[in-house]
Amino acid sequence: MLGARYKMGQWTAHTGLTYLGKAATPNPSERGQSNAALINTLGLSYEAGQGFQFYGFVGAVKYARLGLAPMSMPSNSAFTNVDSRVTRSGNWAGLGAVYVF
Repeated sequence: MLGARYKMGQWTAHTGLTYLGKAATPNPSERGQSNAALINTLGLSYEAGQGFQFYGFVGAVKYARLGLAPMSMPSNSAFTNVDSRVTRSGNWAGLGAVYVF
């Protein structure tokens, strides 16, 4: 796992990278131990003051192969909502606002 955050006045940029590798197990049945995933996100937020914050982010996932997700993922579409049984890669994006009172 890697992550970085950089604050520039009212703006904050951030990124995160996670690699979920293959597992070593003597189990003869394939349960995802031969799959891996690389997950990356980028984001930008703006502190507007008076308790308001606005943000946006994008993300991408790349699986090593089509099939069951890596064993370190609790389900086939966990964390990213991209199902490893359906596609080897996927992207997502989002916008939001936070108000703290």
